[in-house]
Amino acid sequence: MASPSLSVPYALLPSLQQTHLIDDDDDPITVDRSIFSLSEKKLYEWKNILKGHVGAWCIGSSHGWIVLLDQNGVPFLLNSSSSTTINVPPIPLSFLHPVTYSYFTEYLRKTFIVKAILMCCASPSSYILAIIYGSNYKIAYCNSATWVELSHDKQSYCDIVFSNNYLYALTQDGFVEVWNICGQIPKRLILLTPTVEANYEEEKSYLEDNFSRNLYLVVCRRNLTGDKIYWEFCE
Repeated sequence: MASPSLSVPYALLPSLQQTHLIDDDDDPITVDRSIFSLSEKKLYEWKNILKGHVGAWCIGSSHGWIVLLDQNGVPFLLNSSSSTTINVPPIPLSFLHPVTYSYFTEYLRKTFIVKAILMCCASPSSYILAIIYGSNYKIAYCNSATWVELSHDKQSYCDIVFSNNYLYALTQDGFVEVWNICGQIPKRLILLTPTVEANYEEEKSYLEDNFSRNLYLVVCRRNLTGDKIYWEFCE
C-alpha cells in the first residue's frame, strides 16, 4: 500500500481483489485488506495485513491500533503501521453467560462486541481497552491484565468515548456518565441527566467544571412515529 498519513480517519474494507461479498473465515485471501482514505477519497491495497490472523474480525480501532477478535473469539491489538500485535486476555465467561465459549465463537463472534476503543497509544504492558458488548449493551474494560465490568444490570449503553483519561458513557436513556478507570477501583465521577423541554430549541447551560476542555455534542433523532430517540457522541 502507499504511505498516506495515519493521522486522519481511514476505513478498513475487503480487499480490492476479493470478488465475493461475504467474508469467508477459511479463505486465505482475507489476509489482504483495502484502506479507504477519507481525505483523498482513494482506495489503497494493504497486502498481508492479517497475515497469521486469517479470519480475524475487526471490532474497532484507536490511535493507530486495530482491535480484532481471532477465530476463537480472543481479542488482540494490531498496529496498523508496524504490524506489531498485543495479546489481550480472553473475554471472561461471565460476560458470555448464559452461552458457552463454543457457542460464542461459532455464532456470536461477529456481533457480540458493538464497539471497542483504546484510551491512548498502547504497549504490551500498558493499555486500557473499553468495549460495549452483549445483547444488553453493557460496558467493560481491560487494563492490560484483567477485565472489569462497569455496567449496572439494568443499564444499557449506546456509545463510549475516551477524553483526558476519562471514559464518557452515553446510556440508552440519554444519561452521560463520566468514569475514572485509571485507578485500582473504577469510580463514576459525574452523572448528567437529560432534560426534556417543551421548547426543543431552548439551550441549557452546565457548569464548565463538569466537562473537559474539549467540546462534545450529543445528537438526538426521532423516528417517523416520534416514539423513539437515538443518541450518539460526536466530536
